[in-house]
Amino acid sequence: MLLEAVQEMQFGERSAAPETATAYHEAAHAFMAWKMGETPAFLTIVSRGDFGGYVQKKESDRSVHTEKSLRSQIKISLAGRAGEMIYYKYYAENAGDAELLKEAVNTGAASDLEHATWYARQIVSGLGRTSDSLARIPESQRTAEMDRELLEELNLILKVEWDRTLQIVEENHELVHRLALKAIDKTQLTQPQILDILEAEDIISCR
Repeated sequence: MLLEAVQEMQFGERSAAPETATAYHEAAHAFMAWKMGETPAFLTIVSRGDFGGYVQKKESDRSVHTEKSLRSQIKISLAGRAGEMIYYKYYAENAGDAELLKEAVNTGAASDLEHATWYARQIVSGLGRTSDSLARIPESQRTAEMDRELLEELNLILKVEWDRTLQIVEENHELVHRLALKAIDKTQLTQPQILDILEAEDIISCR
């Protein structure tokens, strides 16, 4: 009851019954966080307010990011959509309707894409990783041409990480599938329940 009260205070009251696609979305987030060396501490597919579900990670004491750690965060952010792609792909194949795959592209990943873009921008601007400059120019001093170049760099980073994210999730679809089914059964999972599945000895992962 205490957990329910805390979640209601932070994320709002429960909404409609959770959808299967949400389970795959959150399961993929949790899986990718684990694969990138972090610890998923809680997962829920109960819809509250504007949240269709969410994953909480164990807090990290990291205060400085490297390019590698930023790219890991991008993968974690993009994994939810990749999880939905896996779900709708098999759903479409079983139904014999390729149009169903388009359902994976929806507004549910909007905040995830914003987070991924923020991390990509840290790579470009925060680390001085533009292709021809180490300068960090305040936004108020940026030109339209600079903004176009920035957008191109961000899209390049995000495309590379999206392809890698989708590949990793597809290669480990069995783990994501098991975690999603458990989430559907329980609606919310604690850290031990999540790790019991991700660290199962009968599944060989590429962590």
